[in-house]
Amino acid sequence: MGELVDEEFKVLNKDSLQLACTCHNCNKLLNVEPIYLVTDSKSDNPNIPLLAQICGRCKHVLKKYPQDNQLRQYAYENLARFLTYPCSNKKSGCTAVLNWDNILDHEIVCEFQMVLCPLNHDDIFSVDKCTWKGNVRCLNEHIERTHKEHIVTAACYNWTPPKPENSILFTHVGCHLVTVVVMLESKDTYYCLVMINGNDVESQCFRYQLELFDETREHSIILRKARLEPLGCMVDNLKNPDAVLEVDIRKIQEMLKNTKSIHGRFGIVKKNKKEIMQVVGKKDHSFLNGCITQKDKEADLEVNNALQLDDTMLQELECPICNEYMVPPIFICATVTYLHIICDFNQDE
Repeated sequence: MGELVDEEFKVLNKDSLQLACTCHNCNKLLNVEPIYLVTDSKSDNPNIPLLAQICGRCKHVLKKYPQDNQLRQYAYENLARFLTYPCSNKKSGCTAVLNWDNILDHEIVCEFQMVLCPLNHDDIFSVDKCTWKGNVRCLNEHIERTHKEHIVTAACYNWTPPKPENSILFTHVGCHLVTVVVMLESKDTYYCLVMINGNDVESQCFRYQLELFDETREHSIILRKARLEPLGCMVDNLKNPDAVLEVDIRKIQEMLKNTKSIHGRFGIVKKNKKEIMQVVGKKDHSFLNGCITQKDKEADLEVNNALQLDDTMLQELECPICNEYMVPPIFICATVTYLHIICDFNQDE
């Protein structure tokens, strides 16, 4: 066995090291586990070579590769966890130096995230390409100033006749501007992706549903998603089955008694205060940019000081439209397919 040499560890060439330790999917450093080496001669992504390294941020990409072609890089992980790393948004102005265990927590709330305007992707949408790129916090202002024609009050979509083109629209939910994408995946299948112009934590503070109606609007089907997605990850999320809401038009038509037309309406709401606190935990929530308001905090204090009611009972008292506790008068809306109870604030819905 060789003797241990008491010599300082040195990096001979930082540029070469960084290039060798870069994820082939997101082009960020391989510093989020699990790290995998994958091989696949049938990969449909021209940016990923036959032999590629994939970081933990892009673990959804692994679903495209056979299990036998995935090799976890434990030795690399055991070495890399003893190093420190710059934030992936360093070029945008972030000066944070991060330990292995803190990297992902920081990235999802970093205020220096850079995003492209969603209308930059002329390969996805049949629109004039927008070349804007900037801080995620400036995106709302850009869209409201430059793309007003795509902003709607109600996020609705008509699937009849089937549209061969992908669609994008924006709508306001409180102080947030939400992006809705409907993409044709195959002949009868569409992917719906609803995103917020913020980070991953903010995205988890909202939920949405898609209500699909027949031509008479007497029958409907509701599809739900428990969270939104960050807009900065739009391209990757459109390829991620876990991030999208799949709509099979043929099956929906059968369930709606072979209706000739299908109309859809997206309902996007902020989660209730208890759910938001479960998402945020004990972390500083100043980065939530309006998800938790001063009014919310005062209401939380009142609830905490009041009698602690059973959780199941409280859930029954929540309005399904705004997810707040109901106030009188309370309306009951019965249809063929479901029972709706809504509070006074939302009776117009």
